[in-house]
Amino acid sequence: MTKTYFNPGCALSIYNPETENKILKFLNDNYGKVKTGRFNALQ
Repeated sequence: MTKTYFNPGCALSIYNPETENKILKFLNDNYGKVKTGRFNALQ
């Protein structure tokens, strides 16, 4: 079983979250379930 992660990075997440969601949707549609690999520094 292969796990696929998408790590958009801070700049994309902060300045252009709409694009982050579009890319994640594209990946899920074309590659199956893709998890975000975000690190939340506040946790």
